[in-house]
Amino acid sequence: MKIGIYLGDVKPFEGGGLTFKDTIIRELLEAKYLNHEFYLFHFGDANLKSAEKVKIVKYSKYYYFINKVLKKIFGYNSNFVKKISKFQKLCFKNKIDALWYLSPEWAEVTDLPYFLTIWDLQHRRQPYFPEVSANGYFEKCEKIFSTLILKASYIITGTKAGGEELKTFYGLNNEKIKTIPFAINNYNENKETNIDIKNPYLFYPAQFWPHKNHINLLKALNIIIHDYKININLVLCGSDKGNLSYIKEKIIEYNLSNNVQVLGFVSNEELIYLYKKAFALIFPTFFGPDNLPPIEAFKYSCPVLASSVNGSDEQLKDAAIFFKPDSFVDIAAKFKYFYEHQELRDNLIANGHKIINELTPSNYLKQALKIFDEFENIRECWSNEIYKN
Repeated sequence: MKIGIYLGDVKPFEGGGLTFKDTIIRELLEAKYLNHEFYLFHFGDANLKSAEKVKIVKYSKYYYFINKVLKKIFGYNSNFVKKISKFQKLCFKNKIDALWYLSPEWAEVTDLPYFLTIWDLQHRRQPYFPEVSANGYFEKCEKIFSTLILKASYIITGTKAGGEELKTFYGLNNEKIKTIPFAINNYNENKETNIDIKNPYLFYPAQFWPHKNHINLLKALNIIIHDYKININLVLCGSDKGNLSYIKEKIIEYNLSNNVQVLGFVSNEELIYLYKKAFALIFPTFFGPDNLPPIEAFKYSCPVLASSVNGSDEQLKDAAIFFKPDSFVDIAAKFKYFYEHQELRDNLIANGHKIINELTPSNYLKQALKIFDEFENIRECWSNEIYKN
């Protein structure tokens, strides 16, 4: 089959919240085992070069913004929008058989069948966080998700817990849900870097959203330092999503100014350095079930303490210490136990290495290819000519 992947204007390999997308595109461009042809559609300045079975298709950003406005006016799945869509016309021109959307946010409307990767359904599970409830985001998210999920040929999730949420919230059957554990990235580790940080430190790479739960982490750190008398610092990095000023106020309020460093956005090389030098990754997010930082930490021999959110035990297994994200007392207590037991930390690192041995980009892509193989016999039942009728 010819499979299209919509990239928009995001440059690959930039890391951050686009790590998964970058990982898959990198693997596609380097893979020698592809049994389908892939077309990467984008309108940005990404320096992408075609490979043996991967073609790069660039189009004007002008058409993207027209589609965006029309979708807002007429609806996400409007027949009118699809009829005049430049993206759909490009798909037909290149004889695309199906599309693979690496996230609902990167989906464009067409009449073609598609496979959809879902990270989480937290707008349904925890709608009280402002990032999924305010400014009409919940309604927008629900309009997009409900349309895309119900119409998708297959949904790909990283955990079985994610599949259960799809069945609960959208009534999907088992046959439509495919589970592939998310892959770990292949960042270049050869570049040297250094950051002025206070050792020893706990590391938390997360954008400053309310659901990232920096507040309970700071409360726990307050107990760890001032009550347990443990000499530990905290390094935070990530882009501000509207909550950073509030976090900084709380750092001062809890008398933690000398113990917390806020670095903002960091490069991939700096991120790797921070993982490698950290005493531990501490990951108190409320959202799940699929999160990349803990498995990134596994790769760099950084032991992990993480939230016991739905699906976290499935993803992280016996390679993490779990705590209740809404209990700063529990976070502090679990860290104290972790801090006092060197053998435990060593075992977590060893268990993490076992997990990431299976989470390679090639393993992920090969499992995705099996899904496409399964669908190919169905897709051969019609040609794109049928869409012109």
